[in-house]
Amino acid sequence: MEDVIACLYPHEDATDQNYAKVAVDKVENRSRRVAAQAPAALLDLPGRTTRESTVSFYDESEESDSEPPNIEGLQLTFTLGPKAAPGFWLGTAEGCDIVLPSSLPSISRHHCFLSFDEEGRLIVRDHSKHGTIVEYDGKGKERRRNFTWIIGGHIGPDNTKKIVIELNTKLRFRILVSKPSFPTTYSDNVKMFRANFAAETSLPLGALGIQSNASTAASSGTSSPTGDHIFLGEKKLGSGSFATVFRVWDVSTGAEFASKRFNDDQTSEWQREKSVMELISHKHIVPLHCALQKPILQLVLEYQPLGALSEQLHISRNEVIIILQQGLSALTYLHGRTPPIAHRDIKPANILVYTRNPLLIKLGDFGLSKANQNFKTHCGTHRYMAPEIFTSETRQLRQYSCAVDIWSFGLVILEYAYGSPPRCRELSWLGRIVKHLNECHESEPDGLTDLLLDMLVIDPKERISAAECLARALRLPVDVDLPSTPRPVQPYAAIAQSIEETSTLKPNQRSMVSVFANQAPQATRGPVGISQRERAMTPRPFTV
Repeated sequence: MEDVIACLYPHEDATDQNYAKVAVDKVENRSRRVAAQAPAALLDLPGRTTRESTVSFYDESEESDSEPPNIEGLQLTFTLGPKAAPGFWLGTAEGCDIVLPSSLPSISRHHCFLSFDEEGRLIVRDHSKHGTIVEYDGKGKERRRNFTWIIGGHIGPDNTKKIVIELNTKLRFRILVSKPSFPTTYSDNVKMFRANFAAETSLPLGALGIQSNASTAASSGTSSPTGDHIFLGEKKLGSGSFATVFRVWDVSTGAEFASKRFNDDQTSEWQREKSVMELISHKHIVPLHCALQKPILQLVLEYQPLGALSEQLHISRNEVIIILQQGLSALTYLHGRTPPIAHRDIKPANILVYTRNPLLIKLGDFGLSKANQNFKTHCGTHRYMAPEIFTSETRQLRQYSCAVDIWSFGLVILEYAYGSPPRCRELSWLGRIVKHLNECHESEPDGLTDLLLDMLVIDPKERISAAECLARALRLPVDVDLPSTPRPVQPYAAIAQSIEETSTLKPNQRSMVSVFANQAPQATRGPVGISQRERAMTPRPFTV
């Protein structure tokens, strides 16, 4: 049977005396002792067949860090289970499963235990006065009290070569978690273990004969370890003007998040975005999970498995309308607050996709967002900037409003519904947008192009509000039975190359690019860029 759970070995370091080795040698722990280079998986336990006797602690392809060290250790098995719920206790008390040296003052009688959580993952749970540290390949070295670490049964720890548990600087164990050859049998053993032991974790510890240390820690005279979450993971998801985003996992729950990490000198940017994110909550806005200052400035956000809209392929017309409706729902919420909140950097890279079937999108990256009635800062991504923002580069700064988001989002929808405005050397970027939308409306007049005519309006005062846009967008037909046959939309990567600059400008950063040269957009096939009530009139030339 799959009997082995884990082995604990003294972690070799530079301390004068290794108290973990003292623990291994204690007579109370003799029944759990395992010989050097003989992990319990290789022991000839009763009832095992030859085939079943190969539970591994490491893969042959892994480096030597994953192999059992050439020293004696202590083994935890299903056969020799815990003495008491909720799992294998480590502490100085004689009734613990692993009895620790009592000569170290910071070790509690019942310091911590190993058990399985509801999802069958092996965990370490601290129950001490002074806290515990669990590190994963040298990361996560933060002391915690009354805290849980997942050390097995999850992709994070399973891909970790070295897990070390520190109860004291002189008492450190390296834990090797078994990798069963027969997962079904092992899973059955875990379920039985939980039925007999872990299910009792809901009982008060006093009922188990264990005194709780939580109430005595504050009066112990020592500084209490922080209780903040610990997030690990270095898979880079993307980077922006202010921060880099990584995919991380919570060592206590296993849940995945996106960690937006800021440099130490960007406290003001971290604080500004944090302040906005703490104010808002909407189903189509990426929610903030928590904000941490240590060990690094970061905003921990809900992880979006499918990435950004800019990474998606084959966006159908139905999906474009759904994106339009959901995005406008978010903007209606933001713009309807008091004071209103403007995003100021809407683009495909900041529209995140949570699922495709059903399609669910969320606005992300609020690094340039701000709550105010009027704005003056020149910021955003050149390609999607509203005319009133980028024209301020060569003129005196003037105020603008949340209407800039309507322009930016309207341009995103135009590109995904009808493709990017084609190249035209005679026209500026605004002129190309005007010409392209005119031609689309003339060749295929419908509710969508009609709505875009009122979103992509040069004069921000004539742009309709997010609430008006949403009301009209919700009336657009979405054929749920229509196959997702996409229009030949130009990929975002190619779109980005069609202009000379698509970077995001930080606040107060000024840059002039040739795509915004002083050329007037021409309404070549019919009026565009004006309000619906003025559509019979020809718009005045707009120069930039």
